[in-house]
Amino acid sequence: MRLGILGAGAEGSGLSALLAKTAVDAIALADVDEGRLSLARDRFAGLDSAVGLTTAVLDAGDSEAVAAWAGDLDAVVNATIPHLNLAVMEGCLAGGAHYMDLNSGPFEVEGMIPYADTIDAQFELDERFAAAQLTAISCAGVAPGWVDLAARRATEGMTAVQSITVRWVERNDGSDLVSTVGPSLIPYFNMPTPMRWENGEVVTVDPLDCEEVYDWPELGPISVFTGFMHPEMRTMLNLGVEVERIEVKSGLSNGRWRSSRDIWIEAMRKQLAVEEPGEGDLATILGRSFVPPERYEEALAEGIVSEGAFAVCVEVNGSHEGREICHTQGLIVTLAEARAAVPWGTHMVLATSGTTPVVLLPMLGAGEISDKGVVGVGALSEWREILAAVEARGIRTWETVESRG
Repeated sequence: MRLGILGAGAEGSGLSALLAKTAVDAIALADVDEGRLSLARDRFAGLDSAVGLTTAVLDAGDSEAVAAWAGDLDAVVNATIPHLNLAVMEGCLAGGAHYMDLNSGPFEVEGMIPYADTIDAQFELDERFAAAQLTAISCAGVAPGWVDLAARRATEGMTAVQSITVRWVERNDGSDLVSTVGPSLIPYFNMPTPMRWENGEVVTVDPLDCEEVYDWPELGPISVFTGFMHPEMRTMLNLGVEVERIEVKSGLSNGRWRSSRDIWIEAMRKQLAVEEPGEGDLATILGRSFVPPERYEEALAEGIVSEGAFAVCVEVNGSHEGREICHTQGLIVTLAEARAAVPWGTHMVLATSGTTPVVLLPMLGAGEISDKGVVGVGALSEWREILAAVEARGIRTWETVESRG
């Protein structure tokens, strides 16, 4: 079985390290950036794995080039950005390879998310993938991805579903603001853009009222806010049940700055102190206040970062036979656990790549996914097997079920 990873950044290179410990014959890693590709290749070589790795410089936006590269592969994961999803899907169709990605846009938003970047645009390729007897899976990371599988399990025991709430938080303990994702993305992921799905449409909620102090296992109380229009607002509609409300809440905790509000005040303070802040939109400017992912190793060596963790949970509220049910499932990954699995990894990398992707991509390559066409993770026929395989990998999870009435 030959698997392809398009994107040699943190998630892509981390996934290659995790797949190096599985029954995979070979991994093909591609990226448009030769420097990033070279670093990933050198790191993989240090693993001393029996799995062969080949690398190629490739523009994911060039469907013909993707087709030529994918023609020798059984399945491909697109670990780049949603803007390239359709181009990579076209390349996989032409090359005859199964496809999956980690993220996509939930809905079209003028000036922010073009329709071509959305999940619904991907579903327009459904008939072509089905005719080719190929599978394309959208949003197969941890959130969305694992949370969709967990929500599917929770909804099976309910006759009606009122709400699905996804919460996730990243914590970095240290002396400065640190980011494990591209700094310009942090404002979109963690600064309140208070929108949720409610009664069939996207609605805006009050940015102050949406704050919730959530008591995370091991991490303690950390505030989460209804944030950017995250893909779960769309992917949870693939579960086959009617849902009145879908909401995604996120939060940050960074050293002595214990909430997103504190962090953004500090980021703004830093940029106001800069005489020449440089060009860019507000997100880019604020992002410069953070130690970026490419300097994470340096930050660890210098003691700027001492520990980190990523936690996510999905809460499903519904009813069954007159009883109200609140079913919550979550997982947590620490930086120490991530480094044990991927020597250069972070908690965010292990949570994302070490959950659904490392299980689902080999299943795709081995022909163990029966659904053909474009499919959401939560709608897969083999969802139980995938969820069980993820949990068998040893990622720490928790689950609570409360009922009333």
